[in-house]
Amino acid sequence: MNRRDVVAPAVSILLFTTAYLGIGWLFDWPLAGSIVVGLVGGVGFVLARRIIASSSSN
Repeated sequence: MNRRDVVAPAVSILLFTTAYLGIGWLFDWPLAGSIVVGLVGGVGFVLARRIIASSSSN
C-alpha cells in the first residue's frame, strides 16, 4: 500500500464533507446531518471508484 492509496480517499471524504457542510449552511440544515451525509457520500464515492477500478482492470 502506497501513500496515494491512503491520501486520495481521505481527501475525497474531506471534500464531500466540506461540500455538504457548505450546502447545509446555505439551506440551514442541522450540522450533524450535514456531516453524516457528507461522510456517507464521501465513503460511497471512494468505494464506487474502487469497484470501478477493480472491474476495469480485470
